[in-house]
Amino acid sequence: PSHDTNPSLKKIFPHVTYIDMLAPTIDVAAKETKTNRIGVMATQTSINSHVHKKLLLAQNSSLFIFEQACPDFVPLVESGASKAECEPAIKNYLAPLIEQNIDTLILGCTHYAFLENWIQELAPKLTIISAASYLEEPATEQALRPTLCIKATGQNFLALPAMGVFQPTDQALERNVII
Repeated sequence: PSHDTNPSLKKIFPHVTYIDMLAPTIDVAAKETKTNRIGVMATQTSINSHVHKKLLLAQNSSLFIFEQACPDFVPLVESGASKAECEPAIKNYLAPLIEQNIDTLILGCTHYAFLENWIQELAPKLTIISAASYLEEPATEQALRPTLCIKATGQNFLALPAMGVFQPTDQALERNVII
C-alpha cells in the first residue's frame, strides 16, 4: 500500500504484518546519487502523490527529483511479457528521465524489479534502487505465513508475482502480510 494508507490499514487489519520498503529505498537513493539528480519510476498513484519526491527532499533539499509514471509496467509484468514486448514501454518511460541527466533511478513498485535488468541494459550508467530489494529479508522472515502479498496499485487484488500469488483483496487481508 502507499505510504499514506498504511496507518489506516493498520487500524483496520492490526493482525497483518506490514513491511516498509519506502524508507530504505529513499535512504539508499539519497546516499547513492553523485549528481543529486534522481529519477523515480512508479505507478500513476504514487507519482500523483509525490511521496518519493517529498521524502527525498525532506532528507536532502538540494536533490532534484524527476518523476515518471509507468502505467504499462504492471500489466506487462503480470502478463509475463517478453523483453521485446517490454522494451518499447521501458524506452518510452526512461527517455524523459535520461534527458534530465539523472544518475540514480528508483523503481518505486515491486513489480518493476522484473524489468530491472532490462532497464539497466538500456541505461548502464544508472544506479538503480529497487523497492523490491527491500522485500527479500523481511519476506524470508515471513516465509512460513500462508501467503506474502503486495498491493498492485489500481487493482482490486493483492499480489506477489514472484510467488505466483494473486488473491482478491478480502481473502488476502484476512491472513497475510502487506507491503
